[in-house]
Formats: sequence, structure tokens, C-alpha cells
Amino acid sequence: MTLDLPTLLSLLREEYDVNSWWPRSSPFEVVLGAFLTQQTRWENVLTVLDSLREEGLLDVDSLAEIDLPTLEELVRPAGFYRQKAGRIRHFARYLRQNHDGEMESLLAGDLASCREELLSLPGIGPETADSILLFAGGKPVFVAASYCLRTLGRLGISDADDYETLRQEVEAELGPDAEALGDLYALLVELAKDRCRPRPLCDGCLLEQRCQIRT
Repeated sequence: MTLDLPTLLSLLREEYDVNSWWPRSSPFEVVLGAFLTQQTRWENVLTVLDSLREEGLLDVDSLAEIDLPTLEELVRPAGFYRQKAGRIRHFARYLRQNHDGEMESLLAGDLASCREELLSLPGIGPETADSILLFAGGKPVFVAASYCLRTLGRLGISDADDYETLRQEVEAELGPDAEALGDLYALLVELAKDRCRPRPLCDGCLLEQRCQIRT
């Protein structure tokens, strides 16, 4: 039996707890996490965020003023540290210059205009922009990461093969419900890490009988 997204969401909510899936203390910290998590594990991101917190650097002004070699060393555990450090400092300076350092100002517009502005900044592609919009701004957008493409394809829910197509499909089916869109993304990531890996662990998966693949 082919699943629809509301049913899948309900099943996954019973299996996994994502209430504190993206722990944060501020929207700005979500942005830092979105930059840092590119091509690395979340555990490495937490290491960097903890270091920045210990150094008193989890604010716009501090990161706008910090010298790059110092920031690079702090960012090193997340990989691609020179690139990420430069992009983080650029974002902090942009936010200070264009929005008085306030994330609320950056995210105050409609979804389309906010997304366009984020995508214009270095190091922010669709997945990073949508993560910021959803988890920092509470805007109803779906983060159609590769985890989601893989799992929803295996379940026969979508045959999309690119980010934008899947994003639009999910948003059309679930509607402008930021909580549902955020939960679905987080839950699919948890399922992908737990079971629906590149080489899937189907035995015992709650969706085994509904999946189109078998191992």
C-alpha cells in the first residue's frame, strides 16, 4: 500500500522523537549550524558551537569582528574550516550592515523574498536557505535534502529526482504548516540515519512492508 505524506508523518512521529531535534538558543545559532553542518556530521557542529559559546562568540558583532585565523581554528572540527569561517564572518557582517544585526529583520519579509536574499549570499544554497527559513524563521518551507529524496523515492511517495521538485511536491501536499514540514524533514533524517541508508537496513523497519525495495 502506497503511503501519503500525512500517514507517513504520523507513523514516524510514533517511532522517533524530534521535539528537540535542532537544539538552539537563538535564530542566529541556527544559521551558524546551517553553515557548519554542510558536509559534516552534526556531532562536529555541536563541538564548534560549544567552542564558540565558551569563547563568548555566539553573537553577530563578535563574529563580524573576529580575525579569520582565530575563527578558522574554532571551526576546524566541522571541516572545510577556511571556507566556512569566511562565510560565517561574511554573513555576520552582512546581517549587521543590512539588518542592524537582527535576524528578525532578515526574516521579516515574505517567504519568497527572504529566500531570494539568503540565496544571494556566499555559501547559502537551497538546502541551507530553507533550513534557515524553517528552523530560524518558522516559515513553511520543506528542506528537500538528499535523505528525503532517497527515502520518499523508496517508499513510492515521490519520483522526484531533484531538490526543487521534491520541495514543491511536499509543500503542496502538506500545505503551509511549518511544524509539519519541519517534523517531516527531521523525521526523515532520523529514519535515513537509522534505517534508510544508502545500503538500507530494512529488517525490523516500521515501513518495511510499505517500502518498494527489499534487501
